[in-house]
Amino acid sequence: MEKIYFHHVRKAALWFEPKPLNQNFPVPKDFVLFDPDLFEEIVSKLSKSEGGILIFHGTAGVGKSTFLSFLYQELKKRDFLVVRHHYFISLTEKSYYERLKKDRAIESIKHQFFSNQLFRESLGELANKNPREVKIKELLEASSRFFSTRNKSLIVIIDGLDHVLREDDKKELIEFLTDLPVSQTCILLENA
Repeated sequence: MEKIYFHHVRKAALWFEPKPLNQNFPVPKDFVLFDPDLFEEIVSKLSKSEGGILIFHGTAGVGKSTFLSFLYQELKKRDFLVVRHHYFISLTEKSYYERLKKDRAIESIKHQFFSNQLFRESLGELANKNPREVKIKELLEASSRFFSTRNKSLIVIIDGLDHVLREDDKKELIEFLTDLPVSQTCILLENA
């Protein structure tokens, strides 16, 4: 007789499994920080669980996405709690148009939470709910509360907003950004 595990029950119940999107925006080997002191100041600000929004703004091609990818890598090395969504990786990527959609951006972020033990633990009872039923705002607020009680920040990096606007998906972008809480979560946005 074969044993039945919880993952078998979830599958039989048509439990939603959030799918990932590639989030690996490459940082060139010759990348140099424009201002190491400012970088450390940003990291210091992110280490405080105060919430809020930081916006990195500049014209196309100046390195905002590269900087945010570098920042992500550095935050991970320093054991910060960080998730991200890149609206743009490259024009040759097969999921280019898919990743511009609000629902796929949310699904990709949910995947990062439900597939990581620490992030999953931060969700409390939400971790036992079908991920399809968990609202992104609810998920981020629960996780932020959990980590703030441990004097840690949850950082969400959203990059490439200008690509959504170029594809004329302004309504989707506004809906997505409206769903993100800022009271306890640091959210980094990039726009050209």
